[in-house]
Amino acid sequence: MAKPRYRLGFLALLLALGGCVSQTLDSQGNVVAEKPFDPIAAAKSRMQLGLAYLRSGNSAQAKMNLLKAQEFAPDLPDVYYSLGYYYQAVGESKEAEEAYRHAIKLDPENGEALNNFGAFLCGMGRFDESIEYFTKAVRAPGYIKVAGAYENAGTCAKQGGDLDGAEKYFASALSHDARRAASLLGMAETLYAKKDFIGAKGYLGRFEGIARPVPRSLFLGLELAKRTGDDAGVQRYGDELVSKYPDSPLSQQYRSNKY
Repeated sequence: MAKPRYRLGFLALLLALGGCVSQTLDSQGNVVAEKPFDPIAAAKSRMQLGLAYLRSGNSAQAKMNLLKAQEFAPDLPDVYYSLGYYYQAVGESKEAEEAYRHAIKLDPENGEALNNFGAFLCGMGRFDESIEYFTKAVRAPGYIKVAGAYENAGTCAKQGGDLDGAEKYFASALSHDARRAASLLGMAETLYAKKDFIGAKGYLGRFEGIARPVPRSLFLGLELAKRTGDDAGVQRYGDELVSKYPDSPLSQQYRSNKY
């Protein structure tokens, strides 16, 4: 009967030794105290992982990690505007708006949440509401992406037909960052729509000096060339548009002489 008791005791000793071996040691062999669990750090890590999965197209893993982040830190605004972005990306608009609004409720001066919610509202065609949130983002203490928020406001105002507002916001974006390509092109398109062809040509030239041509810029170039009687310019921009972007709807529009 002693033998079984010996075996059980030996097993207990092995388990105890195994527990000691599993401890973290430093280079001198001393036991290192394990850091306590940090729910905020864990939530941010899960949030970043979720957004990375979303960018790669794996929405299931994106949602799982974002919900885990919410579980770790249920009062962290970053988690909710990341969830808002996820729901927006997968087309669940009601859930996206709820998540964005909850983020802003938790931190009314969170510039990232305000800007992202503005972009969401603009995408929904709620232009006036969106600009309200972009301007709140601009005023948020410590928010550094001011040029981007102004650019978003300009883009949304232009989409909503407010050309004066678009010009004002693009000008503000460029006053903070004179080399913002999207703002330069947006301003050029806005001035063209206001029939300020000379001003539009100037901003288009600035865009062309820092960015590679895109279908929008090439089509605007040929439109401006036509309006100013520059037949050679029409041909040059049109040929470049068709050769570089043959499948673009704007190339088809050029081929059909609809400009």
